[in-house]
Amino acid sequence: MDLSVQEAAALLGVHPSRVRQRLESGSLSGRRLAGRWLVEGDDVDRLRSRPSPRGRPAAPWRAWALLAMLEAARQVRAERDVEARSDGHSAWLSAHSASRSAVSQVRGHLASGELLDAPAEKWRSLLSSRSMAYSCHGHPAAIKRLLADPRAVPAGASLAAAAGADLVVVDAASEIYVPEQHFDQMISGLHLHVSPLPAGSGAELVSADDAALLRVPQGVWPYSGGRAWSVALAADLLESLDPRSAEAGRKMLGAAAGHAAELLREEPRGALSWVIDQPEILAG
Repeated sequence: MDLSVQEAAALLGVHPSRVRQRLESGSLSGRRLAGRWLVEGDDVDRLRSRPSPRGRPAAPWRAWALLAMLEAARQVRAERDVEARSDGHSAWLSAHSASRSAVSQVRGHLASGELLDAPAEKWRSLLSSRSMAYSCHGHPAAIKRLLADPRAVPAGASLAAAAGADLVVVDAASEIYVPEQHFDQMISGLHLHVSPLPAGSGAELVSADDAALLRVPQGVWPYSGGRAWSVALAADLLESLDPRSAEAGRKMLGAAAGHAAELLREEPRGALSWVIDQPEILAG
């Protein structure tokens, strides 16, 4: 059964302009009739039926610890030189009161190899608690000023594609990481309007015209170097309604998990322990 753009948007919980963007890009099936889009109801049902994360989500700090170790493994695999990546800090990792025992548990999780081919639902369960998501609306100039704020860190599918994700990005809404401790000040100072989004929300829930998706890491700020980790961008892709984007994120995370398992096989006792001992190796 065909649906109007407005009906499809209501079912998907997104802005109608986002439905039109997906129709134009081909990530949502539909056809034009008398100059208006008609959306295939079956394709809307497919997007709505995407499985929700199973199991109890990991605590926010543990989710970021897992991402930190995946990013460290990715960097070492890419360069095999820890000192070459000393352009940022993750001091939060070594400062956390439970860091050594928790990271040891995460390291064991990676060593088992169970995440190499883990489905997207497994990754979502492990990582869904890492950030709060907000839809942010305001004047386009204010959104640009927020992006230019040195406390903010750009994110989104375009950066994920530049980092190696296998996808083509068309008209993506802005995505921005904002530190929890500065969130209220940054939003009020630019007269922006924000609304919390459900856990696991992707960029489809905001319009690319006058809004941005804000991601606020809970309890930590891992980006003191001013750049989002590639594996965190991959985790963000998992939340997309587009199955191709979600699969691209899953593949990136699985590859990083494979690098981590390889490092742990090479040096079972010491591998990745420097994530705690030398947190400056991780680029923010």
